[in-house]
Amino acid sequence: MRNKNKNFYVSYFIIYTISFIITVTISFFWFARHGNTLIGNGDGWQQHFKALLYYSHHIRNIIKNIFVNHQFTIPEWDFHVSEGADILQTFHYYVIGDPFAFFAFLVPDRYMYHFYDAMLFLRLFFAGISFSALCFRNSYYNRKAVLAGALSYSFAAYTLAAIAAHPFFLTPLVFLPLVILGVENIFDNNHSRIYVVAIAFSAISNFYFFYMTALITVGYCIIKAISLYGTDIKKIANKAWIVLAHSMLGICISAVVLLPMGYIALTGSRDSASGYVFNSLYYLGKYKSFLSDFVLSGDSGFTVVVLLAVIILFTSSVSKNNHLKWLFVCANIMLLLPVCGYVMNGFTYVSNRWAYAYTLLCAYILVTQWDYLFSLTTRPWIVLISSVTVYYILSFITNDGASTKLI
Repeated sequence: MRNKNKNFYVSYFIIYTISFIITVTISFFWFARHGNTLIGNGDGWQQHFKALLYYSHHIRNIIKNIFVNHQFTIPEWDFHVSEGADILQTFHYYVIGDPFAFFAFLVPDRYMYHFYDAMLFLRLFFAGISFSALCFRNSYYNRKAVLAGALSYSFAAYTLAAIAAHPFFLTPLVFLPLVILGVENIFDNNHSRIYVVAIAFSAISNFYFFYMTALITVGYCIIKAISLYGTDIKKIANKAWIVLAHSMLGICISAVVLLPMGYIALTGSRDSASGYVFNSLYYLGKYKSFLSDFVLSGDSGFTVVVLLAVIILFTSSVSKNNHLKWLFVCANIMLLLPVCGYVMNGFTYVSNRWAYAYTLLCAYILVTQWDYLFSLTTRPWIVLISSVTVYYILSFITNDGASTKLI
């Protein structure tokens, strides 16, 4: 990122901000037009909004204790929650630790639904900023390409499916690009402050998604190391040690939250009795709708331009991003195997909530293939369009109208 001057990044930020506002306006205009909020009728209203209200009161009580009562007292237990519950362990999953929820204490209860909506859009905005930083760090300076990738990342099917139901599902989209950016720094320079900070904030914001991010980071490091060093075990082990040391530093910074939440995760789990059960109907439905999930329905969907980029990645002899090919293949295999969703969901039940990483990968592929995509002559374009047309026809044929939800 140091190869470009300040004006380059400022102008990109302005262009991205304007483009983001336009996209949000087009996408969510009808909500405002009809006086609706983005608070979903299910978990959005019953859990997330009410947790946000409770959190705002909790922070106000802490501030009052310190500055009015002159007592450094932080309430840890509340008998008004169910029959009594630990505040951190109950609300960390929803709001405690999430940087986008912290300033709720500044907002009166009657305006909290405005804050709720604003934080949804702010999460999407910073997700695009983090994605752009990753692209610039890896020397992709075509602003049109990065802008297209950032908007594809921020407004993918995963984010649109999560935005009303589970707002904090959007927070890992901000941290994952920064974690990967840090990994790239470590592979290049053997150190990365941003990796430590990203790991710490990711762990503090949500233990559940930090677990997934940790597994995703391990998988990325393995494929990255093999693509760079082949079978050189000494170099791979050296990089593994450096990544581990940085990771432990970030974990230690977040230990005040991570340890109690880790204890809860190890001693009790949601739906632990269900475990993993082979379900042939899941396989049949998932395999049948897999093609259409990418472009028509499902929470892993993208626009046609991303599909074009993926086709180019695997067919072009010019492309040198072999690790992206392996990552894409592995990610799709994971989507097809429910046992992977079971492992990524903390060994509780099958759920592909880790698909935010799939969203990052596909948007990044678009950026890497952008220049080649728009340098094609007429004949390759005809082949591409024909391939996409065949893909869409197969998607319509295999799509039975029942969307297979990932999250």
